[in-house]
Amino acid sequence: MSSENVPGSEDPVEGALRALGEAARREQARLPGHLVRRPGDALEVTLTVPLEGEVAAAAVEEARGALRAELEALIAHRAAFKPGRVLNLRTGSAEGEATVPPDARSVFAGYGPTGVPKYRNFGQWLMDLEHPDFDRVYGRPPALVTAMTRGEDLESELLPAFRGTAADYRIHGQVVAGWFEVPRRDGSKALLALTVQLVSSSRGTKGHRRFGLNVLGVGPDGEPLEAVLDRLGTEAPWQPAVDWGQQALATVEGGQGRRGNGRGGNGRGGKGRGGDGQVAGKLGRRLDGILGGVARRLEQGRRARDRRTRHAEERHRQGERPTRMALQDLSQASAEDVLHDERQGTFVVLGDRGRAHVWNPSGKLVTSIRYSPDSVARKKRQQIWRRATAEEAAELRRRVGD
Repeated sequence: MSSENVPGSEDPVEGALRALGEAARREQARLPGHLVRRPGDALEVTLTVPLEGEVAAAAVEEARGALRAELEALIAHRAAFKPGRVLNLRTGSAEGEATVPPDARSVFAGYGPTGVPKYRNFGQWLMDLEHPDFDRVYGRPPALVTAMTRGEDLESELLPAFRGTAADYRIHGQVVAGWFEVPRRDGSKALLALTVQLVSSSRGTKGHRRFGLNVLGVGPDGEPLEAVLDRLGTEAPWQPAVDWGQQALATVEGGQGRRGNGRGGNGRGGKGRGGDGQVAGKLGRRLDGILGGVARRLEQGRRARDRRTRHAEERHRQGERPTRMALQDLSQASAEDVLHDERQGTFVVLGDRGRAHVWNPSGKLVTSIRYSPDSVARKKRQQIWRRATAEEAAELRRRVGD
């Protein structure tokens, strides 16, 4: 009788997979950096399964070694993907001063001879590249311009000893983009340039690679990008393009090992490790195509936002939404709907259907956006937003009415 027909029994293959997963988690807990763990993590391991006789000790050690190698590769890969930072090949770490741009207007300009990251002002970098639209970033208002650079150009100064370090970490190419207009801590506007890198690292024993986009940049006050996102209060203007790129890379990663997808290729158009130059060239062209798609979507997103901004300004001059709705929601807000943002020092007034209006302490409307109920609950739970006192709410209404 099969195990499927026995109540309460477990399929032997399912049981074996559960046991392997538990063994991998125990092994993960023993490794340095084991806290770099995300939901949905999975390992791809080749195992030898004997059909007869006892399981040999050598086979057990081989399986344990394969699990450990894949875990080490996963941890090294995650260490290379620090949001807002680039890997320092000299130290093998994404921590430290050199791994982050010095200011909001700087972009990654490649590695020095010993693997230390270099940065340039975005406008100057465009001039160095002889970009045809470099002058547009100095216009009024400044345009959003993108530029692509291939990985080998970013690593052209590297000495041989610093190539292929850090879990075979590679930058296949990058897109620099600027300017994005973002708010400072005091509510004023500032310009920001970003570097979106297409990077990969070894996936372990099977020669596969993990691919991803890493967004490098710092806020206008020198803070991490996460703080800028909090101030925006809505989706970052570059996020749709990055999300599209990540989805496209998932198909590249999932297709490794199948005919025509470049198993073991280096993605640089040359002869890959364990693969021929033609296959590696196909992968390289595909990665270049993904970077190009990211660049196009960044520019398209900016044009769409500019159109929406012009429409919003026109509505504002005509006394239509969102100003009218902001005043109405403020007048009707209950005590629980007037909140104070502890990070920004602003007030948030909640309205119907997810509307939220952000006011500065002097009673000026900063922005009107929409939040999901989960987002509102999370900000309250994390004590980013607290309920305004009765005196604070009354003073806000007085200032808005002045």
